[in-house]
Amino acid sequence: EEVKPDKQGRILLPSRLREKAEMEKEVVAIGAMNRVELWSKENWDNYCEEADEEFESVLAQLAELGI
Repeated sequence: EEVKPDKQGRILLPSRLREKAEMEKEVVAIGAMNRVELWSKENWDNYCEEADEEFESVLAQLAELGI
């Protein structure tokens, strides 16, 4: 959702988006091309763990192929 910052550069996220993203306390901001993604820290950490596991699996498959 596009939001406009206030005079101090802050943005207010609608409560429905905060709830959907399970944002309670800590938030992680990720630059993604021409936008910013906001994640709850817990969800971001879980996402990174899954991505690391997938990356390790791909590396193992490439190693098996001699690449």
